[in-house]
Order: sequence, then structure tokens, then C-alpha cells
Amino acid sequence: MSEVVSLSHSTTGPEHGPACRRFTILDGMVLIVAASVWLLGLRATSRSVAETWERLHQQGLTPISRPDMWVVHIYGLVVAGVGILTVTFLVIRVRQPRPALRQLIWQPGMMACTIISTLIPMLAVVTGRRSAPVFWLLMSASVASAWLAAWSFGRLRPEPGWIDRLGRVIGICWIVFAGYPLFLLIQG
Repeated sequence: MSEVVSLSHSTTGPEHGPACRRFTILDGMVLIVAASVWLLGLRATSRSVAETWERLHQQGLTPISRPDMWVVHIYGLVVAGVGILTVTFLVIRVRQPRPALRQLIWQPGMMACTIISTLIPMLAVVTGRRSAPVFWLLMSASVASAWLAAWSFGRLRPEPGWIDRLGRVIGICWIVFAGYPLFLLIQG
């Protein structure tokens, strides 16, 4: 007469595929290595910031008098961090257990990180390793249009686990990163 409804979060079965992989110590170690690489790059850029402060001081200015310098510096640090996290996501996502590759590519996080990891080296060669605003706009538009196309054709397959959510956040970051270069293009 009465049905018992299972409240477990497991989504195993033929209609859902395998359950989402839990966060493991190895995942944490990979993320720590990524953070270390980012901090190593941060250390190198801190020298350039110190040199810029010195030049400002010689001109009789303070760092507060040049907010545009801080916006560019912070933007670069965040983009570098998300760039490293993008590649790290791919390493974490392809670890077993995982869905089959034909299913995996339709997850929004995997889709975004694969697009960005493919476009960065290609566009860096094309633009001569300089950071052109069009470069960032193209990457953002690529992620957004891929998500929109997959969604419109009913192929977007988000996974309820932490890995795909991390990838979606990374993809959203790449879309949002177009805001500053777009502002620069509009300004002049």
C-alpha cells in the first residue's frame, strides 16, 4: 500500500550511470600542487609589483594614485590562478572512476576546461604570446556558445558531484573574464 522512498544521494543504475566520485586525498594533493605552482608564479610577479612601486615613488606618486595598475595586476593573478586550475581540473576529471569519455565530454565543466585548455596554446601562438583583448573575448565566447549549443540540442549532461561543479565554476570564471577586456575595447 505505501511505497518506501529512498532518500540516499546515490545515483547508480542504468539511467544515471555510476555514482559521482568522492573527494579523495589524491584530489587534494593535486589541488595543493596547483596552488603551489600558482604561488610560485605569484612570487615572481611580486617582484614586478615592487619595481612598479619604486617607479611610482620616484615620480612622487603612491600606489593608491594608480588604481588601474592594481586592477590589471589583480586581474592577471586571478586569470593565472584559474588557468592553472583549468588544467588541474582536467587531471582530476580523467582519473578513474569516471564516466565514459563520450559521456564525460558533455559535462559542462569538462567541456569548458577542454575548450580553454585547447584555445590558450593555439591563441597564444596566433597572437604572438601577447594578451590581446580579443583573445579573452574569443575564449569566453567559445565556452558560452559551447554550453548554449549543447543545452539547445539537449546534450548538456551536468553531474551532481563536486568535480563537475568545480568545472562549471571555472567555466563561469572564463566567461566573466571577458568583462575587463570588453571594457578596454569599449574605452578605446
